[in-house]
Amino acid sequence: QNIFSVERLDYSKGLPERFLAYEALLEKYPQHHGKIRYTQIAPTSRGDVQAYQDIRHQLENEAGRINGKYGKLGWTPLYYLNQHFDRKLLMKIFRYSDVGLVTPLRDGMNLVAKEYVAAQDPANPGVLVLSQFAGAAN
Repeated sequence: QNIFSVERLDYSKGLPERFLAYEALLEKYPQHHGKIRYTQIAPTSRGDVQAYQDIRHQLENEAGRINGKYGKLGWTPLYYLNQHFDRKLLMKIFRYSDVGLVTPLRDGMNLVAKEYVAAQDPANPGVLVLSQFAGAAN
């Protein structure tokens, strides 16, 4: 199972909380080890602001800690990518992911949820997990 999420690196997106929730899933359900993968793409925004630098470092540390604790040879449970990806590639990733996460702590209109749904294969659609705090939830 492939869990996927993409949003700009921002403290309002709830990324540290999401990493901790994924870690709790790995802790509680060890039978899923080696069977699920979470990929988080979070391109830097406002890289000159200290708070954004801090969250980037926090996420890098958390990803390393989670992978060090749960990863095995041939399986990396969490991929954290702090870079921009082409929109066409993101649409392909959306299409082939089993779960799309859009779970901000607070957000305006978030189009990622709509893009995720639009990219799905009708014969084998993924599942969108959408926070009530995302603007797209209204």
